[in-house]
Amino acid sequence: MCSSDLLIPLSDSGSGLKTVLLVLINLLVGYDLRVCISKSVMAFAFEELENNLHPTVLRRLLRYIEDYAVKENVPIFLTTHSSVALDLFGPSPNAQIIHVSHDGESARTTTVKTHFERIGVIAALGAKPSDLLQANGIIWEIGRAHV
Repeated sequence: MCSSDLLIPLSDSGSGLKTVLLVLINLLVGYDLRVCISKSVMAFAFEELENNLHPTVLRRLLRYIEDYAVKENVPIFLTTHSSVALDLFGPSPNAQIIHVSHDGESARTTTVKTHFERIGVIAALGAKPSDLLQANGIIWEIGRAHV
């Protein structure tokens, strides 16, 4: 078997892998463009990265994005419906969570500052405890959960 037989075309790869690669290309090449052009201010915006990503992979990607933003001193805007992102960025001193809601006539933004406000946002997303735990059932025993 030659090494070309081991190659898998990107077009045959899953959407999650494509998402990760596109984010990395944008961050790494985008920064190089900023340096080459004039060191002007650059910001990145990513929409719903959680699509087609396992929560563990999403967590790793979001941590990479946060580390990149801090290291390169560049603002990054993320839109999400993911409780994983809320859990990860909620306690972060480098992130600000803004809940955008619409009442049918106008949009409203609220800065999420507390744990209880984050829980409210998770509920507004329609998440249920079973969604967050990703379990079909739980057996409670002396205060410990077994999934």
